[in-house]
Amino acid sequence: MELKKSGHTLKKRAYNSKNAMLPFRRRFRIMLNIIWVLLFLAGLITGILTGRINEVAQSILTSADEAVKFSIGLLGVVALWCGLIQILEDAGGVRAASKLLRPLITKLFPGTAGNEKAQSSIITNISANFFGLGNGATPSGIEAVGEMKNNRKDICLFLVINAAGIQLIPSTVIAMRSELGASNPADILLPTWIVSLISLASALLIYFIYSKIYYGIQSAKQK
Repeated sequence: MELKKSGHTLKKRAYNSKNAMLPFRRRFRIMLNIIWVLLFLAGLITGILTGRINEVAQSILTSADEAVKFSIGLLGVVALWCGLIQILEDAGGVRAASKLLRPLITKLFPGTAGNEKAQSSIITNISANFFGLGNGATPSGIEAVGEMKNNRKDICLFLVINAAGIQLIPSTVIAMRSELGASNPADILLPTWIVSLISLASALLIYFIYSKIYYGIQSAKQK
């Protein structure tokens, strides 16, 4: 009887957690749609005001055609790395990495302590970004934020790491350079590593300084 009740409670919690993420995903999609509409309207209005509306209309058609061709060119590389990450996840690699990095993840994101799903999503997201797969990292990133929805501090740090993360292999950029005819598409590796390290260190330094000041002020106000 107790086991049945416990199972029912776990199912109810999982159901509530899943439903709690729906409003966040809906708001995220609405926000992206608003951004795209505003960008489109800004370009259209600028074309009208500058008297170049014909060029704007022509560029819309040309860009749409080029975007499809360009996307097909990138499809192979993105599919390769996304597939490898999925194989790693299915083989238990993400779970093993999550256990190995759990002390570090728990220290960086204390709100995820005991939440294996949140930590696995964070590991998957950081791994995808590590290999330059920004698009492949998006679903796990949204899932991680949904799991951390009640901890604003953890979400802020997660977004900082996402925005300024280290990339070992910027595969998407390399594929883009190859598609555009670069003689040596991978010659950006060393500059990418240097810039990534500097940007991540700078972002984390600013975050921790600001976080200490902000939460210090909030703590003083509560007293």
